[in-house]
Amino acid sequence: MRKRSSMPLSSISSHRTLSFTSPFWLRGMLFALFLSNVGTALQLATQAWFVWETSHHPATVGLLGLVQASPLLGIPLLGGILADRFPRRKLLLFTQSILAALSALMGSLALAGLLSLPLTLVLSGLLASVTALDNPMRQVYLPGVVEAAQRSRTVGLNALTYNGGAIAGPALAGIFLPLIGVGWCFLLNALSYLLVVSWLTAGPELLPGRVHTVRKSVLGVGHYVRQTPSVRNLLLLVATVSLLGRSYPTVLPVLVNKIWGGGARTYGTLSALPGIGATIAAVLVIWLLGQQRQKRHGWLGGTLLGVSIVCVGGAYPLVLAGLALLVTGFAATGTMTLLNASLQETTPDDVRGRIMSLYTWLAAGMPALGGWLLGTLMSIVAPQVVLVAAGTILIGVTLLLGQSGSRHLAQSPPREGL
Repeated sequence: MRKRSSMPLSSISSHRTLSFTSPFWLRGMLFALFLSNVGTALQLATQAWFVWETSHHPATVGLLGLVQASPLLGIPLLGGILADRFPRRKLLLFTQSILAALSALMGSLALAGLLSLPLTLVLSGLLASVTALDNPMRQVYLPGVVEAAQRSRTVGLNALTYNGGAIAGPALAGIFLPLIGVGWCFLLNALSYLLVVSWLTAGPELLPGRVHTVRKSVLGVGHYVRQTPSVRNLLLLVATVSLLGRSYPTVLPVLVNKIWGGGARTYGTLSALPGIGATIAAVLVIWLLGQQRQKRHGWLGGTLLGVSIVCVGGAYPLVLAGLALLVTGFAATGTMTLLNASLQETTPDDVRGRIMSLYTWLAAGMPALGGWLLGTLMSIVAPQVVLVAAGTILIGVTLLLGQSGSRHLAQSPPREGL
């Protein structure tokens, strides 16, 4: 019988790292990613404003959302397969360069007065497609080029760059749009991608190990998830939290109008509060992930998220609603970051790209599905009842999956990769 190594398989890489990154490069890369996330959020806000100003039709703005969401149905899975088959740094250099070129094209067309509504939708779809391909690659690249002890903290820092950018981008759009216009906002986003490209050129590389056919890659990751209860439960938690706990932004305008009788100003204020809570959570999770002996119970965060969703549904005074939304943003980001870190740590490197593509697919797709589900139910039942029910179901399912996942994680080591 072959002797099994006692080393955790999640630290054994089928990708060979040429050299671990320096702290200086890592800090610079995280800052570049923060600026890139700011630029992406700026681009998205500017696209929505341009489509509205061009069409003055809510359905057209909704069509833009559909165009941006459609690539999330399958492209992240392809990104995960590529991340497990090819050098990740080179893949990122390619995708980030394409994103920079598309943003620069949109900016140039806008400045020349040639950016039409159909062209905007087409280019927005292309940007969303390349971003969906790029996302799982970014998820696994940085954690793969740092020491194993720093992997979880790097996941937390990466989450902070995303949440910080998601807050700063729309705010900058409100400042820059009246000052410099749509075209220059798009060009600023292109510049942010080029900053990431320039920093990546000095980054370490991960060389692929065993290479499988695409069919075997897809079937193999499905087999791995079925045979690894801890990973399966983590992914189910991601799906549950995303479906029931992160879909509320879609129906927030309904809540503002029907529950609290507010208008656009109230909606804008309440929309900002989850982002503030998310940033606080990201900072706290960075500290938590830096602790060597802590137990990371993502299900606790999922339970808190369910409680806060119930409170949002039952909060009639606006102040209590704002506080509940602040906690909702805090719990949603904290939970998803902890689940991300747990998946990164418990998954062998030769399947990590595909596993994280499943994470990306669930984290991005389930809120859209949940928003449609909540909106449909709210057209039949009172919004308060729908939110209280969603939060209660989230609490129950999260506790069930969390306890089951903790038992599996404690009883069995991570399984081998493919």
